[in-house]
Amino acid sequence: LDTALAAADEQGETPIVLLVDGRLAGLLCAVDAIRPEAAETLAALRAAGLTRMAMLTGDRAAVAARVARELGPFEAVVAEQL
Repeated sequence: LDTALAAADEQGETPIVLLVDGRLAGLLCAVDAIRPEAAETLAALRAAGLTRMAMLTGDRAAVAARVARELGPFEAVVAEQL
């Protein structure tokens, strides 16, 4: 279980552990979808000359890192801000 939880964290997934009568019954990993317009919006901002951007989010650091890899580059990524 520890290995699976660590792998989910590394991939920016949110693990959901399922227990039945206190025993492990399964593990689900959820991933939030990035809005399709996010990449378009960031591309438009970059095309307009905005080159220094930061991403602030309430997500866990691993989730923020995954999103930043997909949408970046960002000058800074700041997670867990809630």
